[in-house]
Amino acid sequence: MNTKRWVTTVAGVALAAAGTVVPAATASAAPTYDCVVTTTGVPVYDNPTDAGLPYHIVAWVNTGQKITVNIEWNHYRGGVVWGRSDRTYIHENYLKKVVGGGRCIG
Repeated sequence: MNTKRWVTTVAGVALAAAGTVVPAATASAAPTYDCVVTTTGVPVYDNPTDAGLPYHIVAWVNTGQKITVNIEWNHYRGGVVWGRSDRTYIHENYLKKVVGGGRCIG
């Protein structure tokens, strides 16, 4: 097994153990960091809309709401929205880093 395939397999096992439903092939575990919502009326999803999984809007957030990000899926950032206890996803276009104010990426 080549190194890249081994790392993807190990990452998949780690994500599965963490209880996430996102396939490991295009998800990446990110270092934990905080982002803030920059727009009013942003949908919060239970799964990324482009993951090939069923998804639902579980909440709406507004400017200033924060999310602690610990997974990146394409253009979605997954983590815990402050005030909630479940893992949710928000599109990165509506987020910026709390520290530094740049793009919401790890």
